[in-house]
Amino acid sequence: MLFRFEGVPAPVSILGCDPLLPFLCPPISTWPHAILETAAPDSVLTLARTQTGYRVETRVHHFTSHDYVDRYEAIAGFFAELYTAFIAANPELLCIHAAALKMGDGLFVFPASGKAGKSTLAVHGAAAGALLFTDDVLAIQDDAGLGVSLGVAPRLRLPLPANVTAGFRAFLDDRDVLGNGYGKFVGLRPGEMARFGATAPIAAIVLPERVERGAASLEPIGKSDVLRDLMRRNFTQSIDAEAKVSRLLQIAKAGTCYRLRYATCEDALARLRDIV
Repeated sequence: MLFRFEGVPAPVSILGCDPLLPFLCPPISTWPHAILETAAPDSVLTLARTQTGYRVETRVHHFTSHDYVDRYEAIAGFFAELYTAFIAANPELLCIHAAALKMGDGLFVFPASGKAGKSTLAVHGAAAGALLFTDDVLAIQDDAGLGVSLGVAPRLRLPLPANVTAGFRAFLDDRDVLGNGYGKFVGLRPGEMARFGATAPIAAIVLPERVERGAASLEPIGKSDVLRDLMRRNFTQSIDAEAKVSRLLQIAKAGTCYRLRYATCEDALARLRDIV
């Protein structure tokens, strides 16, 4: 079966995986797509059933193949490669590893690498009434610093941190849609997650830093510190180095810059609400 995903001009194949098709739709994803009725050139991305699980193959930059043992891992791998195909097809976008929450009129962007806790913080934000734009990949549309949502549900690593509350666990249980012993998608509802293509200006860039204990602190930091961090989190390949630095500097200048130190996500969000 061939699909066309918005923003990805090449077709995507899904072979023998009918039980996975519902996971391409809300609440996991709002990414618009349509079934192709006619023959098409070679697919840029393929999700296929195997004897032992699932395989995701991509031809975005060069051929790569990854095998997965269960539905959760296969869907997570599929969307990771779909991000790559989208970014390659939209070279004007600047992309950084970051979570982003719309609080008030603008985005609070949390640049961070994997296992830094940005997804947990972002989902806590959604539970507290903010609009989640992303927990992993933020596309930035132009020099004005408009963040773009790709509309894919956040993923949390399991087990959860020991200090999450019973209320947050109940929120997750109520939005449980797909997972395994190592991670889970959080099926956020309308009004909790931005749809694919939604945009918002950047209001603040917040460098998160988890600590063992103590009250959350939020301190203003210089644009140069933020620029260095954004350079590490950026993974755009289609923009030359000079233009990339210029755009990242514009992003740093577009919002107020802070360092957030926190032990609990609830405490962190309380401090952030003070500056919305």
